[in-house]
Amino acid sequence: MQVLVRAGEMKEIDCFSIHEIGIPSVVLMERAALAVTQRVCAYLDGKRRCAGKHLRQEKKERVLVLAGTGNNGADGLAAARMLANRPAEAVVLYLGEEEKATAEWKLQAGILNKLGIPVLRAQTAPAEYTEIEEYDVVIDAVFGIGITRAVEGKRREWLNRINEKGNYVVSVDIPSGLCADTGQALGTAVRADETVTFGYKKLGMALYPGRELCGRVTVAQIGFPAVSVDHASPACFSYEKTDCFLPKRAADGNKATFGRVLVAAGSRNMAGAACFAARAALAAGAGLVRILTAEANREILQTLVPEAILTTWETVPETEELEQIVGWADVLAVGPGLGCTKESHLLLKRILELRRVPTVLDADALNLLAANPDLCTGLDETVVLTPHPGELARLRDKPISDQKEDPAAAAVCAAKQFGCICVCKDAATVTAEPGGKLFINQSGNDGMAAGGSGDVLTGVIAGLLAAGMHPFEAAAAGVYVHGLAGDAAAQKYGRHSMGPLQMTEELAAVFAELERGKD
Repeated sequence: MQVLVRAGEMKEIDCFSIHEIGIPSVVLMERAALAVTQRVCAYLDGKRRCAGKHLRQEKKERVLVLAGTGNNGADGLAAARMLANRPAEAVVLYLGEEEKATAEWKLQAGILNKLGIPVLRAQTAPAEYTEIEEYDVVIDAVFGIGITRAVEGKRREWLNRINEKGNYVVSVDIPSGLCADTGQALGTAVRADETVTFGYKKLGMALYPGRELCGRVTVAQIGFPAVSVDHASPACFSYEKTDCFLPKRAADGNKATFGRVLVAAGSRNMAGAACFAARAALAAGAGLVRILTAEANREILQTLVPEAILTTWETVPETEELEQIVGWADVLAVGPGLGCTKESHLLLKRILELRRVPTVLDADALNLLAANPDLCTGLDETVVLTPHPGELARLRDKPISDQKEDPAAAAVCAAKQFGCICVCKDAATVTAEPGGKLFINQSGNDGMAAGGSGDVLTGVIAGLLAAGMHPFEAAAAGVYVHGLAGDAAAQKYGRHSMGPLQMTEELAAVFAELERGKD
């Protein structure tokens, strides 16, 4: 499991390590600079191999360090010193005033001056500095994670110039101008080819557009002790392929012990939504799946999902009949393709009144909640909402731009507002629980942006709930598995041609791989 930290949490980790544990800041800085140097050298070595023998002998490597006067800039200065031992010609251009520089920066600048490595103030406008394209690598060390306001003036011009020139760019800790908490560019931000971040990945590096601006990310362990991160208590995490989160299946279990899922989904001409959700729940390990759907869907669902029990309705079942249907289930999944008619509103209302088990609400169930706020009164932490940006905007009565600007904060606000688990679907899906714990998903791809994809996710979460997982854990794991299935489908079919059917088919292989890792 990967820990993701906000800027304030990373500062706590850094301060605790230095002031409470007693690790000298210069030691951490040396290890940080070494990690950057190693990545720059790896790129230069690869470039040399591709250039051929003649260029390897005659062309001297040149590295430009564009630095600020804070500790991020000091890391860049230390990397310039290490690169001189390669040997490579390293030049430092700094933005800002030396008088206002940090003590660590002045220390590193003093060392470089004694070694004859140029440390020059960027006096001219970047358009007048014509040598940028002559460098093999630009090390971006202007701003670190502490930036909180828009980049302006000469600094903005320099960052934009780096992006325009097309050099290979390695960012120190985080691309300059990128907000470590939201993933947004503050006025402008460097578009790095790779980023070497220290200790822990920052939350904004897992969100868009930050994830794209970072390029390849290396998380360098530079010596922060585990007790430091415990002290900061970060509340955000992301799954990795080595994580084993699947619950153990009992060797003597049966279809009842592995959980019964009721999928209330599908209206006339919307049978596909119920099909995808039901098939995904079965693939996720549910022992039994029952579909409650409109009578018009009977034939197609019996053909496409013969494993499922089918219960159909032409008029909304009365409370007594529905009580038996809902009472049969260990998990409810409600909403895909349900429609927003008076009948679907009545069906949702009765199901919510009768429910006593973990429940996933998706698609039209969310639209009905938004249109009928009184339906939200019975929600609690056994409920998982799975809104896409439009649905979340309607639920919260906020513009979509609000959640785009700070996806993590929007997800936590939604979870607190409704008192339940919120899976806020997007390119980087954020899952939140009312207490503030967050999961940021890093699996998946743009090929998953297709109708029916969300129905598959609903089924996966429901299947994991049926296995006995806690709602927040099931939601986070479900999103991750859903993304892995999307990645597998993209590899097999291509992102342009894949769809929810292909994703559902790939779930079996994904779960098989996760099971092997667990064993």
